[in-house]
This record gives sequence, structure tokens and C-alpha cells, in this order.
Amino acid sequence: MTMEKKGRNIIYGLIAIAFLWIVLFVESNYWLSLFNQAVIFSILALSLQLIFGYTGQISLAHAAFFGLGAYTSAILTIHFGLPYLITFLLSGLVAGIVSLVLTPMAKLSEIYLSMATLAFNLMMIIVFANGGDLTGGWNGLTGVPWPNLFGWVIDSKREFFILSCVVLLLTYLFMVRLTSGKLGRSFRAIRDNQLAAASLGIDIAMTKTKGFIIGCFGAGLAGSIVAHLNAFVSPEPFSITHSITIFVMVVIGGLGSFPGAVLGGVGITFLDEFLKSAPMVRPIFYGLTIILIMIFLPEGLSSLIRKAYRWLTPAKKTSTHAAEPAVKKSNVIPLLVKEKLQIPNHSNQVILEIKNVTKRFGGVVAVNDVSLNVKQGDIFSLIGPNGAGKTSLINIITGLEIPTSGKVYFQGKLMNKSGLSNTSSAGMVRTFQTSKLFNSMTVIENVVTGMALHLKNDVNIAFYKGERFEKEEHEAYQYALELLRLVGLEHLKDEYCERLSYGHRRRVEIARALAANPKLLLLDEPAAGLNLNERNELIHLILTLRDQFRITIFIVEHDLDLLSQITDHIAVLNFGKKIADGTLDQVLQDPEVVSAYLGKKEKKIHGYA
Repeated sequence: MTMEKKGRNIIYGLIAIAFLWIVLFVESNYWLSLFNQAVIFSILALSLQLIFGYTGQISLAHAAFFGLGAYTSAILTIHFGLPYLITFLLSGLVAGIVSLVLTPMAKLSEIYLSMATLAFNLMMIIVFANGGDLTGGWNGLTGVPWPNLFGWVIDSKREFFILSCVVLLLTYLFMVRLTSGKLGRSFRAIRDNQLAAASLGIDIAMTKTKGFIIGCFGAGLAGSIVAHLNAFVSPEPFSITHSITIFVMVVIGGLGSFPGAVLGGVGITFLDEFLKSAPMVRPIFYGLTIILIMIFLPEGLSSLIRKAYRWLTPAKKTSTHAAEPAVKKSNVIPLLVKEKLQIPNHSNQVILEIKNVTKRFGGVVAVNDVSLNVKQGDIFSLIGPNGAGKTSLINIITGLEIPTSGKVYFQGKLMNKSGLSNTSSAGMVRTFQTSKLFNSMTVIENVVTGMALHLKNDVNIAFYKGERFEKEEHEAYQYALELLRLVGLEHLKDEYCERLSYGHRRRVEIARALAANPKLLLLDEPAAGLNLNERNELIHLILTLRDQFRITIFIVEHDLDLLSQITDHIAVLNFGKKIADGTLDQVLQDPEVVSAYLGKKEKKIHGYA
């Protein structure tokens, strides 16, 4: 943990202690009720932070799952007489199970998911209101008993506050531990860039589902507390309005920040209470406050604490443009990298076979009956004019697009309908024409995220962080550090990717792809936008990957001079059709290739006979 993070945690701790000290000496039931409400909303904000702030899923049904927990606890205690501890856990469980209804919608875009959750919230209000004697209808259920925990009857606002704070603390610790390993990095990767996450083998739908269910489970637990606190449950507190309020708490607190979610929960609770005395200006003031925070504090209230700590303890300035080591040019390769990356020598075996592949988009034929063979250990290059179908073909190879006809085989296995994450699992990993890094993460976190397929820790670490987890994480970060050393970016390991130069982003993306231990690495125009030095470093890196690790590389590129220094075999596409296939010299002397690049009157490509 960095000193900055330690400092922030100390500040958060002092705030929490001050908050508890004030509350435990307050006598007024009004203020105690308000503090209880603030804590319950903080639990709700924490649980929604996991869904929205971490996985990027816009849910406008959180109040409905809050209500499910409240009604479950009330019904089980009033109608069935179950003890509180059981009803408390069942409240979360019921909310989590019911959330499965919405998990198939994880594949939808954000706007459609938000509409689906909005409709679900409306539907649940109707269910609560028309449940007859079971739910009490619009009048609600009265007489919800005080909780009894092992003989301790919680029958005062102050005792409820203690219970609420314990649940808040446990929820906070659970969320922090849950997101501290592979699962947390996968959540953030999906939020930042789903396409890049899938290219590393992360199962998008399953990972989103885990986040959604766990978040709804937390909302159910909060519902159980509020049902017994008020001794009454009715549909009104679980309306769309309250779902939006919880959503605003997360946004104002700061996306991806659990302390921010608590700050948002407490802040909005007190702001809402303050504005009750002025109902006419309440919506205006409320909206204006949100707008001002979004303009001046786009990272939310949690950024104030970060800025306060940085002001108190100024750090040394660093720059992504500072002097940096070049890509390693010796033959001494870090042992860990060599052990993990090196592939057995099976030269001349075909690793990738493309048979008569065609791809149509409506009336446009992007790829037209293309067949290619890529041998293991080769650098295979694909060139062609803009719009020739190169990116469409690489998308088909990696499972991003399904071919209209034809077949793709990788190591003898048919891959036509595998999907991007499954082709990654098989050993094909790609980079993209436009750099797709996870900007909210540091450089080294990006590279470690590339190991998602090979790390074992998951939801289990929220309950138990044993020696195996610590060892696995330590080894993952050590391996990532060696990969960064290989691409010459070790000195930027703690830099956030959003601050990197274009050339650095390219190299981080390659290091991240290597972290997945690929058998076939596909590079889509990796030299685009690089300066001369960066281009030369890229050439050396690609040759190192082939010569030292025997990794097969499939590269799409326009730079013929670069390809002349690295390629073993080259194919040319034009208007979706393969027009040449062979060595570089053979291809560049082909009249059809010359015509495709420079026009029919030209006899040669500049620099090549």
C-alpha cells in the first residue's frame, strides 16, 4: 500500500471515529434517527458502488432490492416468528436470488439496462402494494418486532445505531477485500473497457453477474435493518425516487471509491433533511448542489480527502516524459518471464488456419473468401490499403466477429463461434488499432489484469485471505514488473494509464497481452503514431518475442520498412480479397500488389524492386 493510500485511510478512520463519538453522546431521538438513516443509506451506497462504480452497470432498481430485504425480514418475523439473525441473512439472500431475474440483461448496453431496472423497480412496488395480508398492501406491515440477538433486545435508537454501524463496517471491509484481488481488477477493467477486458479472457457476463448479485445482497441486508428500526414497512420508501437518490449518493461520493460511497450516503442524507424545511426550493438547491459537485469535483467528495492529504504531504513530482530506460536490448531475459512465456519449439507446424473465410455486412463484403496458414514461431504480416478488410479479418480470427462463411482453426480446434474471451482462453491474445488500456488503473495493475485467466482468487478472498492469496498476488506483481522491464517501462509502474504518452500506451498494451501467456499474439497496427525511437524499440521487442520465446506473431501493419526487418511471411488484402501471399520480396514484386498500393502505372513500390 502506498503512503498516499495509508494517509487517506488514516483520514477516513479519524472521520469515522469523530462521527461515532458525536453520535454516542447525542440524546435526541430526532438526531439518532437521522444518524441511523445516514448509516443505512451508506450501506446502500456501498452496495450500489460495487454494481455501478466498479462494474459500470447502471441500476435504477436498488430501492426495490432494499424493499425486498425489508419485506422479507418483516414477513418472516411477523408471520413465521423466525429469529432476527436468520431473517437478516435471508433478507440479503432473497434480494440476491431475485436479482438473478435481471442478470441476463448484463449483456445489454447501459441505457437498456437502466430502463430494465427502472421497470423492475416499478413492478416490485406493485407487488409490495398488492400482496394482500402477506405484505399489508399500501398500508404496509405494522408491528415488526425489535431484533433479538442472543438475548440482546435492540429496542432503542442508540442501540440500533450501534447495530447499523457494525453492519456498515462489515459491509465496507467485505467490499474492500472482495475488490482487492483478481475480481476487483476484472470489475474495473469491464467498467473502463469491456472489449479490452474480453480480449484478456475475462468473462464479461459472469463477472457483471457476480457484482450485481453481491450488490443486491447488500441492499437486502440494509432493508432488514430499516424494517426493524421503523417497526413498519410500506411500499413508499422503495420507490424510483429513492433508487435515484441512492444512485446520486454514489456519483457524488465518487465512482469506484467505497469511502466516497459512505461520504455520499451521509452527505445526501443530511442535505435532504436540511432541505425539508424549504420544499419549494428543495429540488432546485438539490440539483444545483449535484451540478456544482460534478463540475468542480468530478471525482466526487472522496477527492477532497485525497487532495487534503496531498496538500499536507506533497509528493515529489514525476513525469511520464522523464528519462527512461530503453527496451532491454541484451539477451539476458528475466528468468520468470522466460519460464512463463517460452513456448516449446514446434517450428513449421500450422498454428492458425483460415479456410475460405467470408464476412458480409449487409451488401458490403468486408472479407472475401480468404485462406491463410500461419506457422508456429513465425512473424506473419497482413498488409493492404485502408478499407481492405484487415481489421475485419483479425476480428474474425479473435472471435469478435462471426464469419458469414468459412472456418478458423487454432491449433486444430474450430474457433468460429468462440467469442473474444474464449479465443483468449485458447491462447490467442490481441492488441487493438486504437490503444485500449484501463485508464483508472496504474500501469502495473493493467499488466496484472492481463493474468486474469491464470489467477485463482475470486469471491473467496472476501472471507479469507490466506497465504496462497498473498503468494499468488506477490508473484503476479513480480511477473508484471519483469514484463514492464522487458518493454522498458518499469519506471512507470505506478503511473495511471490516462497520463501516459501514446508510445507508452502501446508498450503497456503489449506487456498486458504478454501477461496472458499467449501462444499467438495479434498486433493491430502497433507502430501507428510512434516516433522513430519508439518504432525501433518495437522492432526489437517483436524480434525478442519471436527469437527468445518462440511466440507466433500475427501483425497488421502499413509500415513496409518496419515489416522488412521482422516479417517471415506476408499476405496482402485488397477490397477484402487476398491478392498475394509469400515472402516480402515475392509480394512486393507482384504487379497486383503494386497496383493496389500505388496505382496501375507504377512498376515498383519505393525502396523495393
